[in-house]
Amino acid sequence: MNNGLHLWHGPNRYRLAAGNVAYVPGAGTVAGGAVGGVLGGVFGGAAELGVAGASAASIPGSLSLDQANRAQADTWFDLLRARQTDPPAGVRVRPPWPNWAWWLGIFGFVLVLVAVITGITFATS
Repeated sequence: MNNGLHLWHGPNRYRLAAGNVAYVPGAGTVAGGAVGGVLGGVFGGAAELGVAGASAASIPGSLSLDQANRAQADTWFDLLRARQTDPPAGVRVRPPWPNWAWWLGIFGFVLVLVAVITGITFATS
């Protein structure tokens, strides 16, 4: 899919992204801050192994969450694709910008930013 679902309501386009907001791993959190610093100093590399172990333990949960998110997005996409119709008579729907227009805008922004930085540098030196 390309960056979510695009819904048209009259001349307006709405982009929706499906999926869960956050993943909370099943493994406990590793101590941080002052406690983590003391544990890291006392036990040497054991704290790093604990972090690696917690990260490795969360891999199956994150993979199953990714599969669930993809299935949810595919379900929504199939439901909405089945209900897709042409716009009402008299409504003109503008096509999305082509890729070259986005790249031209980014290039123009960077060029203006460099010009402003160069102007400020020359003005203050």
